[in-house]
Amino acid sequence: MEHPVKAAHDFFLSPHGLAILSFILGVLIAWLVMRRRYARARRNLMKENDRLRNLTLPLLRASARAGLATVKRDKAGKPVGLILHLGAREEGNSGKTRSLNAIDDWRGLILGG
Repeated sequence: MEHPVKAAHDFFLSPHGLAILSFILGVLIAWLVMRRRYARARRNLMKENDRLRNLTLPLLRASARAGLATVKRDKAGKPVGLILHLGAREEGNSGKTRSLNAIDDWRGLILGG
């Protein structure tokens, strides 16, 4: 009977063993590269999220102060929704008029006449 260490050595030096080792090494290298790229992408997305939040919050406050919108907030005081107070007036040659109101609560736009 062949010694187990010699059998393992012979297997990993055979074409099948080398293919398995190459596959495992390729998976390990790909995982390391992708992990690094995803970590960098996550950091960049977090920076972009912070930048957009810093640009959006003053617009929400200004819209609320001007009476153009009502900001919905959660228990912690963070904005979670927005009601826009918009209106329009439509006139045609027939002399008939129609008023439109729009409400946007960040889940969709609802138009009612």
